[in-house]
Amino acid sequence: MAGGKRRKQYAGREKCSPPVGRVGITDIAEIQWLPLAERRRRNTAVSITLSGRKDVRHPAVANRVKYSDVVVIGAGQAGLSAAYFLRRAGFQPGPGYMVLDGADGPGGAWQHRWRTLSLADVHGIYQLPGMPLEATDDSRPASEALADYFAAYEREFDLPIRRPVKVDAVRHTETERLLVATNVGDWAARAVINATGTWTRPFWPYYPGRETFTGRQLHTADYRGPAEFAGQRVIVVGGGASAVQLLSEISDVASTTWVTRRAPIFRDEPFTQDVGRAAVALIDQRVRAGLPPGTCVRRSARRRPAACWIGSRCSPG
Repeated sequence: MAGGKRRKQYAGREKCSPPVGRVGITDIAEIQWLPLAERRRRNTAVSITLSGRKDVRHPAVANRVKYSDVVVIGAGQAGLSAAYFLRRAGFQPGPGYMVLDGADGPGGAWQHRWRTLSLADVHGIYQLPGMPLEATDDSRPASEALADYFAAYEREFDLPIRRPVKVDAVRHTETERLLVATNVGDWAARAVINATGTWTRPFWPYYPGRETFTGRQLHTADYRGPAEFAGQRVIVVGGGASAVQLLSEISDVASTTWVTRRAPIFRDEPFTQDVGRAAVALIDQRVRAGLPPGTCVRRSARRRPAACWIGSRCSPG
């Protein structure tokens, strides 16, 4: 029985369950409706068959399942880059690939950075493939300039981005697909790209005495600018770019101490694209070997602390 005829046949029923039956990758033309009382009698979850195999679904969301070959979680630099190359490889928006982003707007983690971080301070590591950022005012806050850049990028390539979407879980099913469970429904995907980054869940290393320290403790993700530390004594822990930038700002208004695991190494030459590629290659090599990313650009620091890279602890995202 054709899908349209079946829907017409059951249109008069006041209570029906979500659909059961064969569902294609890109359409749901062939469906069957099971009366709610019958489903309750069976006391089972709704099943949807994908390519002839059963895929057990929760009844409450079975009628909201969407199908996409690849689901990208996150629309920061990694997520947008993945979407760009999926598009270039011929995947179609929607049935081919979909990007789910938890933020309210474009910009990835950049939109949450402190306002005193200018575009000139981030060393060009914000560039996206296929559309470099045009000449702009380097004194603009990076949080504003890069949010605008990411928004223009999404429009230029017409990327299929849904936001705000909270991904609750990615689960295996009885089919070849993964179930991506979200607060707005589920996606059935053949592959999932995790591009969530680390900004919303920063790593807090443990150190003795942390639980008894009565002063304020915060992570770079919580930093909003130097003004709130005026006249205080501040310890900055870490040898990465963010630590050096914060140290440079806070030391103008407060008494600071800088703590690193090893002595910093400074270099006079600029942080070029070749140096950046070498750092990324080192990260890739360590991760593929099952090792932590480690300190990856410790030799690429400028001698001016306000714009240097020292012992940067690199994180994915």
